[in-house]
Amino acid sequence: MIKIHLISQQESWRVVYTLRRDWRDGTHEYIGPRANEAAAERLARRDLTYWRRGPWRPTNTVVEISLRDYDLHSWRRDCRSPDCPEDRRREVRGDQSDARRPPRAW
Repeated sequence: MIKIHLISQQESWRVVYTLRRDWRDGTHEYIGPRANEAAAERLARRDLTYWRRGPWRPTNTVVEISLRDYDLHSWRRDCRSPDCPEDRRREVRGDQSDARRPPRAW
């Protein structure tokens, strides 16, 4: 699949808020750039709801990243680079109402 993004040079440095998904194996990915932090946090909660029932659950954080860096990172698979943007102060936790409920046996 070929990705072509036409972003002007000035627009490419615009800062957006995006969801960083960290996996247990040390890889991470960025999804869903949003214009404001509140929208990115809503996306993070929906994403955790999706992954809640599975055996592998990512750790979600909301980070600030330029559109240029987001676009460059979209070409990377299984990124483990320590210099990618991260912000642990904004870790988003899912709904804790079912935290004590045992997992379903399918």
